[in-house]
Amino acid sequence: MPTHHETAAWTRRAGGTTLVSLLTVMAILAVLVTAGIPSFRSLINQHAVWVVQHDLTTGIQLARQTAVSTGNVAVICGTRTGASCEAQAWSDGWIIFRSPSGATDCNVQPDGRCHHGGVVDRIELFPGNRARVLANQNILRRIRFDALGASRFSNGTFTVCDRDGIARRQLVLSNVGRLRTTEPAPASDCGK
Repeated sequence: MPTHHETAAWTRRAGGTTLVSLLTVMAILAVLVTAGIPSFRSLINQHAVWVVQHDLTTGIQLARQTAVSTGNVAVICGTRTGASCEAQAWSDGWIIFRSPSGATDCNVQPDGRCHHGGVVDRIELFPGNRARVLANQNILRRIRFDALGASRFSNGTFTVCDRDGIARRQLVLSNVGRLRTTEPAPASDCGK
């Protein structure tokens, strides 16, 4: 007859994980990850919009500050390459330059000046997949600030669109050079 110790050895279960419990845990993890991916994507989109909005605001404020501090006309224009001003290129970068002659375009020369002799103060390029910036007609290509910081004839609205083509934020520039951020109108178009 087996002793109590020998019986306990037979009735003890083997340690480890069964295939059924492993598959159950994997199924639960798959459901949780699937539920979390849309939220994570939304978070990434929101961050991309915030970064573009911040970068554009900083660039516009720097151009205005340049005009006031130098007493010259300063222009900020969108660019894809950093070599010249281009329409609807605000998502890719910009050029800030001084323009004593009042010129509003700049083809950057090797010496760091514009083709008209104006000084290039800054070139910012933003490679990568970012949120998109659309501008209305008045600021499609450039914003011009006078020596007092006013942006007469350059007032307008930038619409910042996320990677899914949804308008998320708007930057509104007034004639006096004031920039404010708003929520986009419900019918704002991102050119989907």
